[in-house]
Amino acid sequence: MIIKNIDALGEEIFWIDEVVPEPLVQTWWQNVVNYGKWDKGFLAYGGNPPHPSMDKSGDPNLQKSIRSTGSFSTEITGTKERQTWYMNVSRSREAFKEAATKAYKKIQDGNEPYWEDPEVNEKAEETGFGLQEHQFDHHPMIHQTVNMIWSMYKSVFEEALGKEIQDYNNCYLHSFQHGDSSWTHQDYMDYSAIVYLNPPMIPYWDLRKWGGETLYWNDDLDFVRACTMPKGGAASLFRGDIFHKVTMPSWEAEFGRNAATFFFDKK
Repeated sequence: MIIKNIDALGEEIFWIDEVVPEPLVQTWWQNVVNYGKWDKGFLAYGGNPPHPSMDKSGDPNLQKSIRSTGSFSTEITGTKERQTWYMNVSRSREAFKEAATKAYKKIQDGNEPYWEDPEVNEKAEETGFGLQEHQFDHHPMIHQTVNMIWSMYKSVFEEALGKEIQDYNNCYLHSFQHGDSSWTHQDYMDYSAIVYLNPPMIPYWDLRKWGGETLYWNDDLDFVRACTMPKGGAASLFRGDIFHKVTMPSWEAEFGRNAATFFFDKK
C-alpha cells in the first residue's frame, strides 16, 4: 500500500495506491455503470450517454439536474461548460440532509436551505429544487458497491490523516467525458476523497494523453499545489476547503474519467 503526502505546501493532500486488486476495481465500475441512475448536471445534454445503460430518462436531451448543487455558484471560479454525468448516492436520507444543509448554510451565510420549505419539496421532481426521491432510490447494487469501496478505504484514510473519521454522508459518482468540465471549487465537509474507478486493466487510462487530472490550488488560485491522475484503483484524500477541479478529458480518451468522491467529517 502506498500513502504519500503530495501537497507542495505540506498540508493535507494524499495520494493512495495499491489498496485493492485490479479486478475488483473493474467490477465496481461495471456495477456502477450498469445499475446506476445517472443525471447530467445543470444543462440539457445534447449527445449520447457514455454507456447506453446510463440513460434512465428515455430522452438524453432532457436530463434534469439535481439543482441542490446550484447553490455552490458563489464558491466557484473558472469557465462554465457542460457538466459531468453524475449520480448522487447518500448513505441515508438523514445523512444527505445533514451534508446538504451544512453546505448550504456555509455558502448562504447561515440561511436555512430552501428544501426546508414544504411547498418547494412538493414540486421537487417537477422543478429540480428540493429533496428528490431519485437521490435516494438507487438499485441495491449501487449502495452495496459504494459501501464496499468505503469500507475498504476508510481505515486507509484514517491512517493517512492520523485521526479517526466519521462515515461518509454523501458520495458523488462521476463520469467525465470529452466536452465535460468542472469549476474550481471547495467542498463542504472536513475532508473529501476521490477513488478513481477507471478500468485498471486493459485498456488502461493513458495517463500521458487522455487528461482528466484533478488539480489542487493554493488559496489565492496562483499556482497548483498538487495534481493527481485518474489511475484506476488509486485515491486522493484532501481537506474539503482546498480549491480543486477536474480537467476535461482529451478527445483521444476512449472512455470517461470515472470516480467516486466521498464527503465526510473527522470525529
